Amino acid sequence: MKNSHSGSAIKLLSVLLTALIIGGCLHRREVITVRPDGSVDVVWSVAGDEDDALRGLALPTGGPWAVRHWTETQSDGKQKFHYEAKAGFASITDLDKALRFSKSDLKLESSLSTKKSKGKTFYRFERTYRGRDWWKFERLKQKYVDTKLLDKASKVRFEKLADNEKQKLINGLIDFEAHKRALIFTDGLAQSMTQVDFPGDLIARSYAALIEAYGRTLTIARVKQLLLSDKEAQVQQLTEIETGLGRAERTVLGTIFSGYPTERIEPFITASKSDFAFTEDLTDENFEVILNLPGKVITTNGERTGLNSVRWEFKGEGLMNRDVPLVAVSVVD
Repeated sequence: MKNSHSGSAIKLLSVLLTALIIGGCLHRREVITVRPDGSVDVVWSVAGDEDDALRGLALPTGGPWAVRHWTETQSDGKQKFHYEAKAGFASITDLDKALRFSKSDLKLESSLSTKKSKGKTFYRFERTYRGRDWWKFERLKQKYVDTKLLDKASKVRFEKLADNEKQKLINGLIDFEAHKRALIFTDGLAQSMTQVDFPGDLIARSYAALIEAYGRTLTIARVKQLLLSDKEAQVQQLTEIETGLGRAERTVLGTIFSGYPTERIEPFITASKSDFAFTEDLTDENFEVILNLPGKVITTNGERTGLNSVRWEFKGEGLMNRDVPLVAVSVVD
């Protein structure tokens, strides 16, 4: 998904670049140990490409966290980055708060309840990872991109496609990228209405103006050149395209919202972009949660790995448009 040399520019035309660039994925792991009094110890870790981890995640630092990180040389000679943070918390609620590293990061809600009955103590752990709003981008992709043709390009390389196939793929990807960016931008505009009072029709005008402005930068010739270039040249070209698109956005905002406090609107647009980028990065990440409860686990929707242990594993793409719930109950006689 991501290329460690390109930074944020590689986000541009991300669907298109899937056919060209093989990136790494991240493995998130969390080990939660619940003590009889309801306090918890946690070991939070991530492993994968260092640039992906440092750029794509807000990592726990300072406060209650004891942190260490290291790099491992694998058998194929590639470097694997490890980041680990340990901490103890008085309650599961305090842990949830500590896991909110940034506004764009995972939305999750955890609870731990205890109940005494007939001389036994029952512990019930629940956590829900909230789904990410992704359907509208899937709808745009379905509308503009020939996915069969994109799959073909990823297998045989773009330069080996027939001329009419190249043209069709480029046109679709340009349309998708333009509408995707305009949607992210105008989502930010809509959110800013909580702080800035302006007519709602300015959002629709902005969308139309952005599509037109993007078209002057995302040209067929430019994208075709990008696809036929080597990776080093792609990085430079993507940076130039990103600069051009950013300039177009600033022009549209300054023109349509002339007379309005754009400095109060811009943070919402930035947040919308960050939220999209984080959600997009999740699609190739792996999640593993290990829970150790007091007593014996009697019911769970996860995998029992021991008398008092449960394990869940899921992929980030599982969070697209739907929640992922974790539940486990144990009993102490």
